[in-house]
Amino acid sequence: MNTSKLNLIIVIVLLFVLSGCSPGALSTSDAWVRPASAGQNSALYFVLSNDSSKDDVLTGVEGDIAASFETHETMIDTNNVASMHHMMAIEVPANSKVTFEPGGLHVMLVELNADLVPGDSVSVTLQFENHGDLLVVAEVREP
Repeated sequence: MNTSKLNLIIVIVLLFVLSGCSPGALSTSDAWVRPASAGQNSALYFVLSNDSSKDDVLTGVEGDIAASFETHETMIDTNNVASMHHMMAIEVPANSKVTFEPGGLHVMLVELNADLVPGDSVSVTLQFENHGDLLVVAEVREP
């Protein structure tokens, strides 16, 4: 490898390290989605880990399994009535985990383009302010 290519690689690695946006700093685990029929809505759940030293923000979700995607948080009022509140952005603090789970944060899959059958899997892309895009593969399963 010639010196100029090696120097370029070193500069790129240093930029990632200095920016705090090293590849793989954000990851998901335990991703699953509720079964539903085409045309209906479903919900996506997962654990989002930020292993970097820099805060980030989840700004959107996209994919081809649904007409649209919305991030919501379920809230319980003083009368014990649940409602969902649309979240335009979700903070992902440095060195922490954010859990998307039934009764809490979740991603709504609005107007499914296909049936979601237990045992199948779907892919969506999470979009972040700093990290960029993160592909999530979720298993379709019953809660």
